[in-house]
Amino acid sequence: MTTNITVASMQRNEGKYIIEWFAYYLLQGVNHFVIYNHMSTDETEAIWRRLSRHYHIDIHNRTGYNVHYPMLEHALTEVLPTTDWLVFADMDEFYFPIEDRTMRDVLEARKDWDCSAFGVYWCQFGSSGYIDDPELVLQSYTHRGPLNLSTNHHMKSIVKGRGRAGSVSGTNPHVFTTEHGTIDFVGRVIPPHCGHNASVEPCHEVMRLNHYQCKSWEYFKTKKQARGSTADRPPEAPGAQIPDSVFHDYDHNEVFDDSIWQKYGKQLVPKIKEIKEQIGI
Repeated sequence: MTTNITVASMQRNEGKYIIEWFAYYLLQGVNHFVIYNHMSTDETEAIWRRLSRHYHIDIHNRTGYNVHYPMLEHALTEVLPTTDWLVFADMDEFYFPIEDRTMRDVLEARKDWDCSAFGVYWCQFGSSGYIDDPELVLQSYTHRGPLNLSTNHHMKSIVKGRGRAGSVSGTNPHVFTTEHGTIDFVGRVIPPHCGHNASVEPCHEVMRLNHYQCKSWEYFKTKKQARGSTADRPPEAPGAQIPDSVFHDYDHNEVFDDSIWQKYGKQLVPKIKEIKEQIGI
């Protein structure tokens, strides 16, 4: 029986980036997507609807604010029991297996580890000097910060499904409260409050989560700032607005690193073309 790997993602006005992100995760062995479309005003929902005619995709529209934790709870209570692995990934996050060929390979090799979930550490990429938005994220953004960068202590969770995780609750959007614990790929237990685990050095040797938070200046000004800081805060709420300083704080470009493109670029380009032809865009 084929192992089911599901990616859950909340998205808003990400139409330009969907096909590349989707194609990448297909190459990683993902065979189910659960998309929480949060008040998109661009073609985001339309593209996912087209894709859903050909692939296993569930689309849930969310309106208003204070929707992030309800989204997490829906995924953990309704989706998790139906899949073998539940992966949480935003549109700017690409799980990148280092030792194995795909994310599926990494998870298959560790399916019997004694835990409820794996925590995968961020690897923060900067703008690579782009002002205007380039075509492909993984080909274009080839500069990152050092692996021991403070922000790289952040992580996201991959949770065992079909009851293997025991009880799971979304008390933290990055690391959940789990019956058997969340561990990283060197076996260290991660406390459920530590979406940012400053107590240990991050581990990037097995799999890391390439995080393209800045992208170009154009993207930051027209997409990220316009969206606001989270799906939980209305525009007028304190902290909802993203100042320009956020871009500069996270625009780390000290290290050249095109390893994800070198590993997957030759597969990704034809896959993107195939998907676009399939859905007629």
